[in-house]
Amino acid sequence: MYITPEDLVKSLNLFIQHKQLHGAFKQQVIDVIERDRSYYTYEVLAELAIIYATEMDDTYKEQFFSKFMSKFSKEIQYLQEDTLYKILWSFIKAGRLIVKEDVYEWVIVKKAILERIPQMSPKVITDILVLSTMAKEVDTLSSQTGDLDFWEAVEPSLIFKLKEMDLDSLLNLMWSALEIERGSAIFNQQIESEITKRILKIQDDEFQTLLACFINDKGDK
Repeated sequence: MYITPEDLVKSLNLFIQHKQLHGAFKQQVIDVIERDRSYYTYEVLAELAIIYATEMDDTYKEQFFSKFMSKFSKEIQYLQEDTLYKILWSFIKAGRLIVKEDVYEWVIVKKAILERIPQMSPKVITDILVLSTMAKEVDTLSSQTGDLDFWEAVEPSLIFKLKEMDLDSLLNLMWSALEIERGSAIFNQQIESEITKRILKIQDDEFQTLLACFINDKGDK
């Protein structure tokens, strides 16, 4: 029996909503995905990845992500940026991709992302930086070899794109920089300048986020 990829996503969401997922059905779904994988677009795989990262138990989660890790790392350069972010988020959420400079999978993914940075939108760049910050482990390899870590490699392109960013992206980026204590003097000057230009348009909740950034920054010094 054939079920379209889109219908499979809808069916899974429906079963999850009504708490009707059971072991036999979960295995059948894995088998169907494996059988028909050539028909699955990355947009559909991104939706499935989110489901498996957030709703499935470890057994089926591991089966799903182990099947697609190699494919994802090899074809990341061809993905639409929103799809790339969703899949990246899912792999990290599932614990299948560790943001650590001496982990092979992250080295491959990081290289592919860096090659695409000049063409990426400011929002997706910020989202990826924030995601990698939240999931970050110790950069042992970069510190030992002197190679640029992810932040250092992205920062030059990021500075160039600050003027294009909306306030929410700027605030998220500032939080990310403060969280990992990164950002050159030029970066800090530029992001403060861009936020200052928008200061009169800040909404109450955004102001609280901005205030928290500065409070945390002052408290750490």
